[in-house]
Amino acid sequence: SWTDRRIYDISHHDLDVAIQGTKIIGKDTLTLTTKDPDLRFFPFDLFNGLRVKNVLDENGQELSFIQEKKDEDADFGVIFPKPNEPNKPFKITVEYEGEGALISLGSGNFFLRHRSTWYPNNPFAAFADRATFNLTLSYPKNYTMVGIGEKVGEDKEEGSLKISKWTTKD
Repeated sequence: SWTDRRIYDISHHDLDVAIQGTKIIGKDTLTLTTKDPDLRFFPFDLFNGLRVKNVLDENGQELSFIQEKKDEDADFGVIFPKPNEPNKPFKITVEYEGEGALISLGSGNFFLRHRSTWYPNNPFAAFADRATFNLTLSYPKNYTMVGIGEKVGEDKEEGSLKISKWTTKD
């Protein structure tokens, strides 16, 4: 069925991701709207090797979250103290890290195994959730980043790292 079962919608991801070998250290500021006036629990998909470190509201206040043990289930849920107003955009920031979503194929080539779960994602939407993305990647400067979307400006070098920015615009 093509019925829209989303209880919330993610309209934008602002990702800041550091890559250290096969380890991903990420911070995703998501812009969301809820469809339910009583919703306080927001479930998210996340690759099973990634662990949530912290979740903040748009005022920088910590939000409660639940995530099972690494070997059980990486999906997590954010608990709000009170419901958000339906159809009114709000933001949360999820800080996470871990290994396994990015694998080494040898010869300096790395591959992203799970395209939809290396960042927090709506489990009710999968690829049907059309969001825009701004992505800042920090990675070892001896590598070349290949991605989708549009590259924003030139890469910058900071010490042993290269900083690359990408966007999907609309």
